[in-house]
Amino acid sequence: MKILRVVYEWPPPWTGLAPALYGMTKAQTKLGHHITVFCARWPKAGALELLSNVDIKAFLRAPIKGTALVTTAPLMAIYFVFWRLFHKVDVLHLHGHFGLYIYIYKFLFGFIDKTPIVAHFHICSKARENEILHSGKRIYVLSKFIEWPLHKLSEVLALKLASYCICVSESVKNDFIKEYSADEKKLIVIESGVDTDIFKPCNPYEKLDLRRRVGIKEDAVVVSNIGAFVDRKNIHLIVESLKFLPSNFVVMLVGKGEKAYVDKLKEIVASEGLGLRVKFVGEKSNPELPIYYQLSDVFVLPSVYEGFPKVVLEALSCGISVAASGFKLPLDIKGLYEVKVHSADSLAELITKITEESVKIDINLIRSRFSWDAQARKVDFVYDKLRV
Repeated sequence: MKILRVVYEWPPPWTGLAPALYGMTKAQTKLGHHITVFCARWPKAGALELLSNVDIKAFLRAPIKGTALVTTAPLMAIYFVFWRLFHKVDVLHLHGHFGLYIYIYKFLFGFIDKTPIVAHFHICSKARENEILHSGKRIYVLSKFIEWPLHKLSEVLALKLASYCICVSESVKNDFIKEYSADEKKLIVIESGVDTDIFKPCNPYEKLDLRRRVGIKEDAVVVSNIGAFVDRKNIHLIVESLKFLPSNFVVMLVGKGEKAYVDKLKEIVASEGLGLRVKFVGEKSNPELPIYYQLSDVFVLPSVYEGFPKVVLEALSCGISVAASGFKLPLDIKGLYEVKVHSADSLAELITKITEESVKIDINLIRSRFSWDAQARKVDFVYDKLRV
């Protein structure tokens, strides 16, 4: 099939959804598909990650966070209209909300352009907005008055115009049913995937060597978090949990975040005297990430709201137990624990429990169920339904 994939992120940088979109696209090419990717990126982000049978058209990213749908997305949509005059595709696969104006195009001209749409929901913005409002987290002005309203418009149009809507978790699917009374027959759950070729366990000797290389003591119990440091992910609770844990427990934070929130984290570290127990590693590319999972003992993500975070699968694929929240956890995966109470002392108790139980992760289950090759075959099943 000829597929047009519309996404906001493509590597580099290997942040946000970029690794997932790259992994899915790579797996789909193995099935014989030819894919054109419309994406947004910074000019100095580095050379595009290229794949065989994949054409990439990159547009300039939004200059200010939260404004993509009033800057980059309209420009991309104008290009799309002219591009469609000369290019035939079998399916429009639109991820997230970046395809808002393509939905509007289909709403206006769908009687001419019969190309089916598959929407791909990584979150439900309306549900995320409600969760953040309920939790009392900080709300940015641009998000409240520009980003969220346009996201919700995109979701309404997607539910109306798409032939099928892929949701990355049962909780995302349920959010759309709850918030929009969405047609359940249109919603298909296909979780995020993981590159099991690079995210894999290491042996104890390799683990010790990795710790020496990054300056972590051999006998330390490493509690890690990898990704974006933002308020809704409750990274501060991970840091504060050290007050209730033995002195050999350390926290390793890999990634970057909003300056105000990172400053808050550093203030907690300084005020609580945790400077020797918290390590800020900085942002790493996707190929560099496996070692930071492999040298860890527990991965923690106590979020208020998530879709189905790829970092959870990456940690499990490396054989590391996970404590997480903000989405419906698959209960049949050993080593995946739910964070039920968002407080530092409760989180410390859960971390202690996980380290004491030392559950062995079923790596074969992760590979068979969540590898990108497995997920690409599930998406192919959705494409097949379009032909019926």
